[in-house]
Amino acid sequence: MAEHGKTSGKTQHTVMGSRGPIDSLKHALHSSEFLGYETLSANATIKGIIAGQPPHDQLCDTMDELIHEGATIHEGTNGAIPVRVVLDRTPFYGESGGQVGDTGVLRSGDDADVPGDGFGFEVTDTQRDGSLIIHYGHLRHGVMREGAPVCASVDTSRREGIRRAHSATHILHHALQKNLGSHAQQQGSKVDQDWLRFDFTNLQAVEPAQLAQVNQNVSERIEAGEEIAAQVLPLATAREQGAMMLFGEKYPDPVRMVTMGSTASGPFSKELCGGTHLDNTANIGGFELLHEEGIAAGTRRITALTGPRAAEYIQQIGQSLTTAATALGCAAGAVPEAVMQLLSEQRDLKKLLASGATPTAASNANSQDQTHSGDAKELSADRGKQILNETAKLLSVAMPAVPDRIKALQDEISHLQQRLDQRSASGPLTADHLLEMADTIEGVTFIVAEAPTAESNLMRQLIDQIRQKASPCAVLLASTEGTTKVTLVAGLSQDLQARGGHAGNWIRPVAQALGGGGGGRADMAQAGGKNPEKLPEALEIARQTIVQMLQ
Repeated sequence: MAEHGKTSGKTQHTVMGSRGPIDSLKHALHSSEFLGYETLSANATIKGIIAGQPPHDQLCDTMDELIHEGATIHEGTNGAIPVRVVLDRTPFYGESGGQVGDTGVLRSGDDADVPGDGFGFEVTDTQRDGSLIIHYGHLRHGVMREGAPVCASVDTSRREGIRRAHSATHILHHALQKNLGSHAQQQGSKVDQDWLRFDFTNLQAVEPAQLAQVNQNVSERIEAGEEIAAQVLPLATAREQGAMMLFGEKYPDPVRMVTMGSTASGPFSKELCGGTHLDNTANIGGFELLHEEGIAAGTRRITALTGPRAAEYIQQIGQSLTTAATALGCAAGAVPEAVMQLLSEQRDLKKLLASGATPTAASNANSQDQTHSGDAKELSADRGKQILNETAKLLSVAMPAVPDRIKALQDEISHLQQRLDQRSASGPLTADHLLEMADTIEGVTFIVAEAPTAESNLMRQLIDQIRQKASPCAVLLASTEGTTKVTLVAGLSQDLQARGGHAGNWIRPVAQALGGGGGGRADMAQAGGKNPEKLPEALEIARQTIVQMLQ
């Protein structure tokens, strides 16, 4: 077997204990010192530069370009593989505990923005691998060398947004337990710049009133401007002090405990957390709960915004409500009722088209009185959000999409009304009316006719009614929609089927003349085409085909 393996070339020889570049750095460096709790900029030394992707990645002494699959790809070009850099100490937070990694720059030289002896490295992500903090990014200019001193600077604006969102997550956890019960334990989270996602235990959907109360409780804690503090202490001490510990989590000893609340009344939140936080809840700036949904049995998810993104969201909600009210020609507070009227009108028009009735008059959404202003500024932000949320549920869309959905609904109603007007202009559409246009050959009644604006279901109903009134009979109806679509439906009575007649064979050449196709059973068939301008020619083919079939 060994000889056969050598002969076939499948035997591979490996060196026991061979490690990748990250493992080599762990062995040599052990850990990266994290400075990000105290500072966002620090001097450090490059301890490792890793190029390429596993398993072909390797440590480099010097970096100014990348070699990838035999081709030179200079750093900063599209498609370049991110370089990984390990420092002895860093203010960059490596993604963990649901908090995303920091971004920023590593600079060296007198002026890092000017190519020369120095270099500029853009950090696009920061990750952890065991005790190492790894900076992912691209060398924008210069030459980067192992052992070089650098100034590591975190993107301050982004970090502040992450701190706002992470601090808000702790307050949200407290508010959920206050309103839902102690069972509402965290099951997962994701924290980004002024955006958060929080998963928690709850057997059913959270009621809208409860969600509103949760949002209010979080906002109240923010407005109260309560202190946020962190301390490192033994795990046993943190447990004695009532720090929240998640079931199944493994905690180091000692641990970092984050508390929120004034010293007078005592902290309202104590959680073990290694993430970065603010010093005061007031700095969160604002909190807006976007939506709540189920992601697994007994697990719910809340998504929310903080800081400037929350303020922008509130402004967007107000603008959306104003736009919706203007489009409907009503006051902002009456938007839900106006939308209900639109939906009712849409249903009525669809019923009229489906029934084949010819209305003498029908309402038109575009003829609504547009004299009332829809300014939502007169409403409070909470009331405006409540009104828009109610409207969004009626329309089955997200709140920012309400104006677009209203416009689409109005356009659809206008289109339905136009189709009804076309039907009215072309006269009644009933089985009796179609029978008046029938021809007879060999004792068989046959009808080849247009059914303006009729949908396929209505044409099937008309054919069934004709077959009940006249036998033997053959019916083919055609309906056009716009300038790009024709729908055909054909049907034969049972006695014609017994004589060898076949609706599918009848309708096929007609559809081909329209640039389409289709078919079906012997008793009923449906087809379509895309050249309505050829309909007169196609109907003549239908007449000739049925005559030949009957003969």
